[in-house]
Amino acid sequence: MAAFTGPLVLGANLDRYTDDKLHELGSLASGPNGKLYRYVRFLDAVTYQAGDVCTRGTAGTDAWNVTNDRVGGSAVTGHEVVGVLHGPNVPTQNQYGWIQVGGECAPRGTYVAGDYLKPHATNDGEAVVSGYTAAKADFNIFAFAQSASRATLRIL
Repeated sequence: MAAFTGPLVLGANLDRYTDDKLHELGSLASGPNGKLYRYVRFLDAVTYQAGDVCTRGTAGTDAWNVTNDRVGGSAVTGHEVVGVLHGPNVPTQNQYGWIQVGGECAPRGTYVAGDYLKPHATNDGEAVVSGYTAAKADFNIFAFAQSASRATLRIL
């Protein structure tokens, strides 16, 4: 396990999830291959999995509380994407840790190269093809698929 440096947090272990808050929520760190990560709290959820698309978990000022839950618990209408759970380790409910917000990632879901991705409306943690066209803007798009298993993520 390597420690990485970042613009706000130095030496962060990006694969570690803890019950105690170790950094300020919303802090950024850079990882290998130009990937970016944000420090968040993982709220109530179905079991987290690597590749989960996590969305804002609470309304109001707690912008860095996230969830993979789409229909119950702390799901917030609109499914504002915060990032993708990068693995190999995954958090449990109410733990703190890092979520990927930039660079190549592997979101769960069904898609092919060239698709624009958004969070699935009902399948917890999954991405779905947005159906985006220039005439039909979709503001929940969070990534562009490079293949059937990889996408470029751009969320800050």
